[in-house]
Amino acid sequence: RYQGASLLDSSKGKRNLPDNHEGPVSMLTRLGTQDEPPQRAVYPVQGHGLCLHPDGKSGFFAANQYPDNRMVAFDTASLDVIDYVRVNRKGWYGGGHAIYTSDGKHLLIPERYPDVPFSGNASKHYGVISIRDASSYNIIDEISCHGIAPHEITITDDGQFLLIANYGSTRDRGAGKDGQLPEIVEPSLTIIELSSGQLIEKIAGP
Repeated sequence: RYQGASLLDSSKGKRNLPDNHEGPVSMLTRLGTQDEPPQRAVYPVQGHGLCLHPDGKSGFFAANQYPDNRMVAFDTASLDVIDYVRVNRKGWYGGGHAIYTSDGKHLLIPERYPDVPFSGNASKHYGVISIRDASSYNIIDEISCHGIAPHEITITDDGQFLLIANYGSTRDRGAGKDGQLPEIVEPSLTIIELSSGQLIEKIAGP
């Protein structure tokens, strides 16, 4: 809410929304100091995880499992939209969390294979990590997660390896078109060499 009313009823609150937007929205609140009130913004995304650029001037709001595949880069001071980013492959989904490299040059985004029933071949459902320029958000490279439905990712302190938590789930064969029941196929933690995309180790989940 903004000044006692719905944030979406104020021009300030909905400034980042396209005209006639009817899809999901997510609100971001930046808490102020003792002398500064909180700042809020609403974005036309099904947002999930946030990450900040190392310089603190911009951030990225990743989406999680929504067909529109829209994610948003934003200015941390104004909370205004810098750019909208979509997954690289048609029909794929955002994985929920993204991360900047420590030098601030690249943004890494997990992207999931389409939400369909298990085919019987786990590798067919593996997701990818899209490696993007942190200024233009253009794709530079893409590496396999070696796992199904990547979600949380982190980079080791030496910058050499990417650790990926993969849900390992696909749509349940018994679920309807809009069903939400997952079929747990292959949960895992994968360790990938960032420079080559080589799988170093895969730890199976329970």
